[in-house]
Amino acid sequence: IPLVRAAMRDPDDNVKYAATLSLVELARETCFVEIAGLLSETSGEARRSILRGLFHATNYLGLELANGSEVLFSALETALADSLSTVRVSVCMLLAWSRHPRAGEILLQAFQREADSQTRAQILSNAVHLSSPMAGTLLQEARSSPDTLLRKTADFLA
Repeated sequence: IPLVRAAMRDPDDNVKYAATLSLVELARETCFVEIAGLLSETSGEARRSILRGLFHATNYLGLELANGSEVLFSALETALADSLSTVRVSVCMLLAWSRHPRAGEILLQAFQREADSQTRAQILSNAVHLSSPMAGTLLQEARSSPDTLLRKTADFLA
């Protein structure tokens, strides 16, 4: 675990991703506070690598984000302000995967605040494919949106 923790701070984003996967595999939910701290300290591609690793590990291990700490949800909320749309989409994938009520609330707010049409469509698609409890609400909002891409995406997904 100490070696994996050291690798989390490696400048190579692929190493960050692999280290995040390994840390979650080894420490499970006990590392969520640590990962939340790293998410708060990073941005851009580095943050995206950590988010991808966290999503993939929690998904295939069947871990619920809420089994960790409220600190993780706060870090995810903060990461939604990242300038990279791929980071915002990665956050929303984690939120869509989680069944915690706070995750659904944050996902809905992220969807409603997102300005980029393509990013909103990706968030919607991920929420539906990950069977988020918020998927129906997002579909309903998208189907009545003036945004053509969002409406078409919602019609396709529905």
